Amino acid sequence: MTTPDNPSPSSSGSSGAWFARVIVGFPLAVFGGCLTLIFCLFVGGYVVSRVGGGPPLVNLPSFFLAWFIFGAMPLGLGILLLRHSKGTLMRPRIFLGSLIVLVLIGIDTQCGPKNWRGAFRPENTFKGPAAQFKGTFVTAHLDEEIQKGTNLVWCGTFQLAWNEACRLAGGDLQLADLERGLLSEQPMAAALNKHTFTKDSIDDASHVAMAGFVKDDIHNKIRAAVKARFKDGFTPGLIPDKALTPRAQDFVAYACLWKKLSFPVPFERLEDSLQFGGVRVRAFGIGKGKAQHEQMYPQVKILDYQNENDFVIELKTKSDADRLILAKVKPQGTLAETTANVRHRAAQSQPESAGTNDVLIVPRINLDIVRKYFEIENHWLVPLGRKVAPDLLLMSAEQSIRFELDEKGVELRSEAHMAFGCGREQDPVRKHIMVFDQPFLVLLERMGAASPYFCLWVDNPELCIPW
Repeated sequence: MTTPDNPSPSSSGSSGAWFARVIVGFPLAVFGGCLTLIFCLFVGGYVVSRVGGGPPLVNLPSFFLAWFIFGAMPLGLGILLLRHSKGTLMRPRIFLGSLIVLVLIGIDTQCGPKNWRGAFRPENTFKGPAAQFKGTFVTAHLDEEIQKGTNLVWCGTFQLAWNEACRLAGGDLQLADLERGLLSEQPMAAALNKHTFTKDSIDDASHVAMAGFVKDDIHNKIRAAVKARFKDGFTPGLIPDKALTPRAQDFVAYACLWKKLSFPVPFERLEDSLQFGGVRVRAFGIGKGKAQHEQMYPQVKILDYQNENDFVIELKTKSDADRLILAKVKPQGTLAETTANVRHRAAQSQPESAGTNDVLIVPRINLDIVRKYFEIENHWLVPLGRKVAPDLLLMSAEQSIRFELDEKGVELRSEAHMAFGCGREQDPVRKHIMVFDQPFLVLLERMGAASPYFCLWVDNPELCIPW
């Protein structure tokens, strides 16, 4: 007859130890687990917010520390007390992955981009034919009237090409109507014949302007001149097709301009801080006080400040011979009149540098636009003498403007051409609160020049980089 086994003292001691571990470990695991769950939900919500464009939380590392002390340590200790086997507390891969995620989030809070969506979403370049821009008009001259709600873009390259064509033809270009054969009073031609912009207003190192006959190999001469001037930095894309001017007596006028002006100290990106015309747009400038702003303030010259809706400033670049002027002003009728008013105010000013309490917010602009001047295309060129053939038609008049303004500086690339060929072989064709949230003017000019070489009147957000 067998007797039941009595529990051994060692077994009773083991049960008592296990009970004590449960008494201590279970509350620790529950408490630490609850805090960890809350922390995980908080971190998950933060990541979703950042992906959606939210700002980084600078104080998040303090939450990490609090969770580690009151959440991770109690949870780890509770699990350690409750485990039955001698296996590892946590799989190494899970532990390492969690650690990497936390480190990355911690780095993001300190030096990550202002918002992830803005950092990884590609920016729009407003590119294409001018006709597809509903609120933007490219003008060949500064006499264009400013219309409310319409952006105006002007660059001097087409005027330079026109000037060269006049030089080759022996005088101002006169155009005749294709159908009636009568001298045309085309407003664009009349404005261009004023020659308000010439080579004297731009430095030789930044442009090429020339005209010549096909018999003199003008197309290759243009390419060679651009290559010699800009090396491999500028590739011409608007030299007219030779098919437009097949005869020896046909001729071509061409001009290009390239300017890249960088700020000595890049300004700050202010991604979601501006609305222009009711649309959130990307911006740059000087936000709320930071140490590095002390280096930015001297780059902002306040030329004429009346109030927050009427002021003229200059942003200094590395080029002492070029000026970047921004003016938030009321238009004066035409682009020429508005430009003249702004330049007069700038010339009469006593500049002062921006200071600690000043605010600067400027929309970032990125456009790449091509304009065909249909208004003067397919008009006969009235011969002024024996220099040009009597049967030339303005086959093509075109201009491209690539302009970018951001926290690093400004870059302008522009080309223009005119091709005069035989028309008979062609079929006729028909405090200083400087927030630029209202219409404003952008000018690029040489120091002391009689005329700027680029003007942009911004009156709607079509050219501003959207949020």
